[in-house]
Amino acid sequence: MSAHTTSFRVDQQAETPPIPRSQRGDWTWELVTQFPRQGAWSEEEYLGREFEGLVEFTDGVLDFIHPLYPPEEGGPPKSVRGDWTWEMLSEFPRQGEWTEQDYLWLPSDVRADLVDGCLEFRTMPTWVHAWLVDWLHDRLKVIIRQRRLGFTGTDSARVRTIEGRVREPDIVWITAEQLPDPKRPSNGAQMMIEIVSKGYNDHQRDYQEKRTEYAQSAIPEYWIVDPETETITVLTLPAAANEYAEHGVFRIGETATSVLLPEFAVDVTACFAAGKGET
Repeated sequence: MSAHTTSFRVDQQAETPPIPRSQRGDWTWELVTQFPRQGAWSEEEYLGREFEGLVEFTDGVLDFIHPLYPPEEGGPPKSVRGDWTWEMLSEFPRQGEWTEQDYLWLPSDVRADLVDGCLEFRTMPTWVHAWLVDWLHDRLKVIIRQRRLGFTGTDSARVRTIEGRVREPDIVWITAEQLPDPKRPSNGAQMMIEIVSKGYNDHQRDYQEKRTEYAQSAIPEYWIVDPETETITVLTLPAAANEYAEHGVFRIGETATSVLLPEFAVDVTACFAAGKGET
C-alpha cells in the first residue's frame, strides 16, 4: 500500500448506492467511502492523486481507461456517474491479504480491527456508547495516572492480541513495557473493556470471540459492559490458564469490582445512568 492512502477522506453523503459487506477474498468494499463518488470528484482531488493505470477526468467523473485490475480479470466493477468509485479499491489489499503494516496506514476514522488478514468493521457508535466510554475511561484513567501504572486509551488505541490480530478496544489499560513504540500497537494489555453494541455480530464478538481471544493472549482482565441488559460482566484469568473465569455479573444496584485493580469499583446504576446522558 502506498503512503498517499493516508489522505483518503470520508464521504459524508447518503448511504445509497448500497455497499456490500466484504468477505475473505473480496475487495474491501467498505473502504470505497474513502473516495468521492463518481460525479463528485474535483480537479484538485484528481490532480492530487497518483493513479495506477491511465485515468482521465471529465465533469467530476473518473474514467479508468486502463485499470490495473480490469473487471473482466477479477477487478472491481466499472463505475458510472452516481456510483461509488469502485475502481479505487484496487489501491487496498483484498480481504484476507491485509498485513499489520497495511492496517496501520488506514485513516484514523476507519473503525476496524485486523483479524487474520481481514478488516473486521465495527458498528458506528451511538451516543449511549460514547457516554459509557467517557464515563468509565475517566474513572479508570485517574487511578492509573495516580498510581503510575501505565497508560489508558479508548477506541483509537490499538492492541496486538493473538498472532495476526490487532484490536481497537473501547477502553484499554496497558503498562509502559507493553508499549515499546507508541506509533505501533501495544503488545497485549492489562485490562480491556468493551461496550456491547446492538447488532448480533457485535454481541457475539464481544461475548464469545473476544472472550476466547483475549484470554489466549493473556490479558488478565476483561470487562463486558452491556447497555441492553444493564449488566457489567467481569472476567479474570487464573494463573497459567487460557480461559477466563467469571468474577461476577453485576447489575443495577450493585458495584462491579476489579480483581486486578481493586480501586476500580464501578457503581452499575451510575454507570448506565451516564449512558443515558443523566450524569
